[in-house]
Amino acid sequence: MENTIDIEREQRILEKVLQEGLDDTQIIDAWYEYMQASFLFPFKVKMNEKEEEIFEVVELAPREQFEKDFIVGLRFGDDVMYTPVLTLFIFGAAPKTKLALEDWRYWQTKNKV
Repeated sequence: MENTIDIEREQRILEKVLQEGLDDTQIIDAWYEYMQASFLFPFKVKMNEKEEEIFEVVELAPREQFEKDFIVGLRFGDDVMYTPVLTLFIFGAAPKTKLALEDWRYWQTKNKV
């Protein structure tokens, strides 16, 4: 299934994120803008599907913290802890947020960034 091309998703990514002639840094900047526009905070996550503890994602870390994945801030008591978004199981997010996260997972799976 990983090798299957999702035409609708590919088209959305091309329209919302990618443009001709962007270098790698500009592509990440475009992804960051797409995520910023799509994330509706807070949303609920678990560290994995089997985990019982639920966390709320409360923010997207600054662009400068991006390396290979977007970093999000999780409410942890009175503090915020940061973790890569791809490590999380998202189950309580608005459709717009979930769609953007699924687009990112798809793109990463295709090794395009």
